[in-house]
Amino acid sequence: MENLKTNFKDTYLWALSLSINCTEVTRKVQYSLYNKNHSISAIALPPLIPLYFSNLTSHFESLKVDFSFEETTFDLIAKVDNSLFLKTSNQEFNEKYSLLKKLIKTAPVDKKPLFPQDGGIYLGSYSADFICNPITNDDWRLILLKVSYLEEKEKVDNIRVSLLKSRHLV
Repeated sequence: MENLKTNFKDTYLWALSLSINCTEVTRKVQYSLYNKNHSISAIALPPLIPLYFSNLTSHFESLKVDFSFEETTFDLIAKVDNSLFLKTSNQEFNEKYSLLKKLIKTAPVDKKPLFPQDGGIYLGSYSADFICNPITNDDWRLILLKVSYLEEKEKVDNIRVSLLKSRHLV
C-alpha cells in the first residue's frame, strides 16, 4: 500500500463550480456517459467548468476578479481531444471565461493537464456521438482542487480530488 502513495502525481485544477441543481443534472449526464463507456473520467471529478491546471496554488486569495457571471444555458456538445464538453453560445459568458482564464494564468502551468480546458461543462472522455438536454447555471464559484492520480501506461487509473479553496463570484 505504501508503494501506491508514492506513485500518485499531484496537480491543481482551477475551475468554476456549478449550482446545486446544475450539479445534480450534470451528474446524471456524467453517469449516463460512464454507463456507456466505463471511463472513470466521467465521474471522477465533480461537475465543473475547468479553467486551468497548475502546479501552484499561490495566488487564489489575491486574484482580483471584478466581474461576475450571469445565468447561462449550456446547450452545445463539443468534442475536444476525445473529451466531451457542454458549451454555451452565450458570448458574454465566453468572454468572461477567457478573461478569468487569463487572470489565472499567472500561475505556472502543469506540463501535462489531465484533460482539455475548453470553456464548457466537462462531461468526461467519450468519442461517440452524444445528446444532452440544455443545462442552466446561475450560481458561480471559483474553486481550486487538488487532483492526485495514478497513471499506468499513459492512462489515468485512479483519481482523488480535494477541494482546497472556494470563493463566490458575485
